Amino acid sequence: MVRAGRTVSPIDVAVAASAGHDVLSVFPKPRVAIVLSGNEVQSSGVPRPGRVRDSFGPQLPSVIEQFGGTVVSNVRVTDTLDAFVAALKP
Repeated sequence: MVRAGRTVSPIDVAVAASAGHDVLSVFPKPRVAIVLSGNEVQSSGVPRPGRVRDSFGPQLPSVIEQFGGTVVSNVRVTDTLDAFVAALKP
């Protein structure tokens, strides 16, 4: 039996076929667009007064890949509605 959430391998397909299954229900990897915001966020160095160091940006792509997703874009935007809307348009 193939567990849900697992990547189907050629061996899984062979076992399913030998058990009489002609069709397997599968889903593609989720495609993830990362949009990071925060005018107070600093992406390198020691944060200046009133700023914080970006701790999410460096880790999110790896976490998403670890859980089976594919990062398709990674952008940082200012804290404005227009910037968010622009970043979310395909």
